[in-house]
Amino acid sequence: MKDKKSIIIADDDLDILEPMHDAFSRAGFDVLIANDGVEALRMLDTAGASVDVLLTDVDMPRMNGKDLARVIRSHHPGIKIVLMSGKTNDLIVNLGIPDGHLLCIRKPFTPASAVKAVLDEMR
Repeated sequence: MKDKKSIIIADDDLDILEPMHDAFSRAGFDVLIANDGVEALRMLDTAGASVDVLLTDVDMPRMNGKDLARVIRSHHPGIKIVLMSGKTNDLIVNLGIPDGHLLCIRKPFTPASAVKAVLDEMR
């Protein structure tokens, strides 16, 4: 059983990625960074079952966070999914993901509040 948790953070905004990487690293996570959903899926294919959480922006190029969440949920149902969005929570309606397996946090937020939300979701 592994002690350290791992997270993939997917966002196309470097202003989000860098502070989030630092905050989750300080909280004890192994952190993988992806610039979009396609890159996050590649990382997941490599890391596999060792990934505990996906933290993803909803609005990204090539593959958005909603589509990424659907793919991950169907192939890796044990991974917790946290969506980030500056838009309304209506964006996540009809994702087909059971309650208790999805959390949406609204931008703007602090890296510390994101860490807290993810840790709370993992309990």
